[in-house]
Amino acid sequence: MAKVSWICVSEHVGEQLMLPGPTITLNDQKWAYCRLGGAGEHAWRMPDELTAAERERCAPPEQYEIGQESFARGAR
Repeated sequence: MAKVSWICVSEHVGEQLMLPGPTITLNDQKWAYCRLGGAGEHAWRMPDELTAAERERCAPPEQYEIGQESFARGAR
């Protein structure tokens, strides 16, 4: 499983994708998690930058691993 490096803290009012639940996408060549399935205008934060309230509201469930892993595996 890929590690989630970014977490979206935006509320995405009225701009959710028509998907049942959260989405995983790319931001800066790293996996990113948006709990609301927003189509754009994400407010990305690194996991260690989240406040306690943001972590409780926005962090992915335990099934997702949090950490640094570049999607562009050949680029180092």
